[in-house]
Amino acid sequence: MSKAAELAKFIGNGTRSTVSAFAAKPSAQINNVAADNSQTTIVFGNELFDQNGDYNASTGVFTAPVAGNYQFNCTLRLDSIDSAPAYYSVFFRTSSTFVPFLWDPDMQSGGGDLSYFPVGMSTLLNLPAAETVEVRIQQASGTAQTDIVTDSFFSGFLVC
Repeated sequence: MSKAAELAKFIGNGTRSTVSAFAAKPSAQINNVAADNSQTTIVFGNELFDQNGDYNASTGVFTAPVAGNYQFNCTLRLDSIDSAPAYYSVFFRTSSTFVPFLWDPDMQSGGGDLSYFPVGMSTLLNLPAAETVEVRIQQASGTAQTDIVTDSFFSGFLVC
């Protein structure tokens, strides 16, 4: 089946009620992000909406129902930022790629810890059907003190 036929079948008879779209936020503050250079999946456990049921609020993972181009957005409010790590990275992760937002907290703080730091990122990804996307954070060393506040969001939708 061609991509156009697959999308037409998915969209249906001209209504958009079955088009994949979701938005979620953390159901509780996520405290003390790991500082061991590991990648931590951010679970946005409170679904604001999930139009086609493609976002799993218990794992924080979106699964593409059909092949296509998907827009993803993430805004995070991070509190208690440690200035000691070489970097923080927040990124969209699939099985084959990642789209990072990377920063050095010491550059923003002038040497001291930051009270808070906003992260905003978005990307357009071409995904095959059944591909998964999640938001991860990585802190390279330092103290595990950074919190992800509940006014953070993850959203996505099928563009075409």
